Amino acid sequence: LHDEAQAGATAEPPEPQAVLLRGLGGAPGSASGAARVLTALTDAASLNDGDVLVTHMTSPDWLPLMRRAAAIVTDSGGMTCHAAIVSRELGIPCVVGTGEATRKLRDGEIVTVDATRGVVLEGARASEPQASPGLQAGGAGAPAGAGAVTATQILVNLSEPSQVERVK
Repeated sequence: LHDEAQAGATAEPPEPQAVLLRGLGGAPGSASGAARVLTALTDAASLNDGDVLVTHMTSPDWLPLMRRAAAIVTDSGGMTCHAAIVSRELGIPCVVGTGEATRKLRDGEIVTVDATRGVVLEGARASEPQASPGLQAGGAGAPAGAGAVTATQILVNLSEPSQVERVK
């Protein structure tokens, strides 16, 4: 038992992952998966559930694909582009405005999208417990579901009905 504790104490920290791309964190969070580089909606069949959707930009026609992705990375766009807005609403990590994602990432390459930092990393990263990207009531030490008492009325503009339970 003593030897096991010592072995754990001497374990080295994991090696840092290489940064493949930098952009704007359009929707916070982190996810790993196989990169699927799609240049058009006609390529949709190649995207599997849990893949990282990599494309030049998205439009409303891309919504069914975006729902299936673990994360989204685009060449163009900013904080108010379609990919960023929809990703925030769906709670999917998204990095936009990389300039070269569709050229630099290889189809099938395993990557980690750390949208909180606005980077795409090489390989998969072990899952870390994270707070939900949605609205959270209360503060540290507040009971689950307890809301902070303020004079501010919070309204929600919900265009994606499938997310009503998460937002509620």
